[in-house]
Amino acid sequence: MGYVILRVEEKLANKILASADDETREKIKVYNLRFFEDTNKNFLERYVNLLLQKIGVSMKLDGFEYLKRAIIILVEEPEKKERIYSYIAKEYNKSYANVNDCIRAARNKAYKNANPKLYEKIFRREYEKCKKMSQYEYLFNLVEYVNNNYANYYK
Repeated sequence: MGYVILRVEEKLANKILASADDETREKIKVYNLRFFEDTNKNFLERYVNLLLQKIGVSMKLDGFEYLKRAIIILVEEPEKKERIYSYIAKEYNKSYANVNDCIRAARNKAYKNANPKLYEKIFRREYEKCKKMSQYEYLFNLVEYVNNNYANYYK
């Protein structure tokens, strides 16, 4: 029921809510809120998945998962940027060095498979200069791209 109300036009949703009794209306609002919170996280994860695949990061690599998780954490909680690899290492029960190495390998392989025009759009520099970016620069450019473009993706 909550999904239907989120998907129908606003006028129709208002008619449905107006015809419902107070108790039902309250349940619908709570259900919609919970549904939105759950799906919003799924949409962000899906968006980051697509972005990483588009720039050539292989889903088979551990670095894909670590990079995806780092982007999601930094979009949701930007204050964690100082120790992001430590958060990822702890979450996956790996060492900092392992996370660092896996993300580096994923970035390097992605560069070889990349679409140069897309890289230039996302990283705002010439394709050849993208290889010289630090891992943090690479990660923070992706986070900035997601922050600037994610809201428009699902409109």
